[in-house]
Amino acid sequence: FTASDADTVVDCCIEISGGVPDLPFFYYHIPVMTHVQVAASAVLLRAKERFPALAGLKFSSPVIDDFVACLSVAPGRYPLWSGFENAHSLSGILNTPQDCLYLLLLAVHYPPPSTPLAAP
Repeated sequence: FTASDADTVVDCCIEISGGVPDLPFFYYHIPVMTHVQVAASAVLLRAKERFPALAGLKFSSPVIDDFVACLSVAPGRYPLWSGFENAHSLSGILNTPQDCLYLLLLAVHYPPPSTPLAAP
């Protein structure tokens, strides 16, 4: 499977989630593994109109501008988890303004919970 536009990605997600309609659906944006090069922000934009079961997004891409765009698509509606912040901080490559902005946005929008998260 490969998709070249956000509507195709959303169509696929709707099809997959149809098998378990009572469960929330989380979209995993991992272009280095899936080879789907559609911006996550474009997927969220289309999904908010067409896919009410979407419950959140795991963002594992080094394209920080796309992550920032995801934050503005539907503020507060979708939890966003990043998979690249550890790679940046552990490798010591926080040397660009985008890297610093990325970590700051994570801290502001997603502060650590005061109590451990429990499974529903």
